[in-house]
Amino acid sequence: MHTPTRTSLLLTLVLTAACGGDVKNGADTGFDLGSPFDADADADADADADADADNAAPSVNISSPSDGEVYSTGEDVTFFATVSDDNDSPSLLQLEWSSDRQGEVGDEPADGGGGAVLEIATLEAGTHTVTLTAVDSDGEQSSDSVVIRLEEADADADADADADADADADLDDWDEYGWTVEAGDCNDDDDWTFPLATEWCDG
Repeated sequence: MHTPTRTSLLLTLVLTAACGGDVKNGADTGFDLGSPFDADADADADADADADADNAAPSVNISSPSDGEVYSTGEDVTFFATVSDDNDSPSLLQLEWSSDRQGEVGDEPADGGGGAVLEIATLEAGTHTVTLTAVDSDGEQSSDSVVIRLEEADADADADADADADADADLDDWDEYGWTVEAGDCNDDDDWTFPLATEWCDG
């Protein structure tokens, strides 16, 4: 059987052990107790927010061609753009040119000044939305697009050009005998055959 004095002494020791020593971590209770642990957590959160603010997406701008420009199939089309990033050199950005009709059409990197160029002559007939996408080393990305149209080459224009070439050929005196096809020389490759030439019997 314990005496009152001995019981009181034991109770005092238990309470002293429970209350003394380490500072209680606010994360353990779910309440802000004003402990150093809370200050560290706030500092980490601020640092993360600053890092997110510094990690902006790249800047992308297609300067040429303009929306709505029209080209012929087979014609060289040259795209010009500028790219930049707060953390990466422009030449280190991952670039991809793509057409909504034909998929990826180029991936040449930009130069050190941020200039990006795509030269292509294989765009098929139709309207194309051509997009340049830039991705930096942190995975942030942005893009810019331009809409152009490719039309089939004019068959009538080609025929006219062929006819003009034939007409020019008719004006030439190939056998240099003073007569052209247009002037009546029925065989301008034969210098014995021309209007007013002397007739010779066959043998």
